[in-house]
Formats: sequence, structure tokens, C-alpha cells
Amino acid sequence: MTTRRALLICLVLWLAEAVFFAVVFGRLPDRVPTHWDINGKVDGWMSPVAAITFNLVLTALMAALTAAGQWLSPKGYEPARFLSVWNFIMVTVTAFCAAIGVLTVVAALNPDFEAGRLIVVAVLMLIALIGNVMGQTRQNYWAGIRTPWTLQSVRVWNETHRIAARWMVGAGVVGTVLILCNAPMWIALVLIFASTLGPAAYSFVLYQRYERG
Repeated sequence: MTTRRALLICLVLWLAEAVFFAVVFGRLPDRVPTHWDINGKVDGWMSPVAAITFNLVLTALMAALTAAGQWLSPKGYEPARFLSVWNFIMVTVTAFCAAIGVLTVVAALNPDFEAGRLIVVAVLMLIALIGNVMGQTRQNYWAGIRTPWTLQSVRVWNETHRIAARWMVGAGVVGTVLILCNAPMWIALVLIFASTLGPAAYSFVLYQRYERG
């Protein structure tokens, strides 16, 4: 995926989110849910203006990072070295942010709508999609398992991300199925943390083996 195409997709996503917000704004209640607890119950709210502004700014920032990441990165760590994968990741993250924004507003319009569970599903799908290309990333400061050990050693980075790819796809797919089958929400948290913290710990083991062994 080229950067131009990625930015175009991000722009379309942002505009679609903005148009949706504009259409439903007049029907929104005084409070829009913005946070859910471990049981999927709302425990945080914002005013409609604040919630919509926050979501639009967040989506726009992710879209902007698609291009800005190239110039903000130190020499030798630019996303340009895996540009197609970088653009895919950023489009996926931008789509995720837009989807979360829409879900929060839909939850405000429909109090019985289980947005909390669907947001968790969206997180799990995001992990699976990014995990699918994780093994193709190269050392950088934006995307991936960025530990002192992966950033110090190309070999550790590559092997860590091959493992992370499998863990993230597995956790995302299994978690999505379980949550859609009404499994407890804490299961998703366990899978999310395991799929990210597990490879991070593994990178330390690899570093000790290859660089200090």
C-alpha cells in the first residue's frame, strides 16, 4: 500500500466519521459514554461536544502519523524500510479509532446497546490484523514490540516479531470468538496482555541468548 493511498483511505474514514457525527449530533443526550469497566458497564462520560471533538482529533492524529512517522523517526529507524506494512498498520489503527468513535455515539443514542463488548471485539480484531503483518516490520520507534532488547539487536527484533505475529493473531481470533459468545470480558484482557507482554519478555530471553551468551 502506498502512502498516498493510505492517506486517502484515512481521509475518507475521517470524513465518514465526521459526517456521521454531524447527522446525529442534534439527537445526542447531555452525556456520551466514553469508558466501560471490566464488565462492560459505562463508568465514564463526556459532553457531546467534548466526545465528538476528542474522537475526531484522535482519528486525525493517527491519520497524520501515517506520513509524519517518516520525518519524526531517528535515522535508521524510519518506517520507510517497511513502508507498505507501516501504511497498512496506520490505516488499520485509523479505522479502529473511527469505529470506536462511532460506537460511543451509537451507545449514547441507544442505552441498551452493548458497546463495551463490541469495543473489546474491535480491540481484539485490531490486534489480529496488526499481528498478521508484525513479522514484516523492521526496527522502529512506532510499531511493534519496542523493548530495549529488540531495538538493540536486529536479530532479536526479527525473531521476537515472528513470535509476536503468531501470538497476536491467535489471541485476536480466539478472543473475538469468545467475546462474541458472551465469555467474561476479563478473558479478553488476559489474551491482550499475553499477546503483547509475552513477546516483550521473550525478547529479553533472546537478547541474553544471542548478545550475551
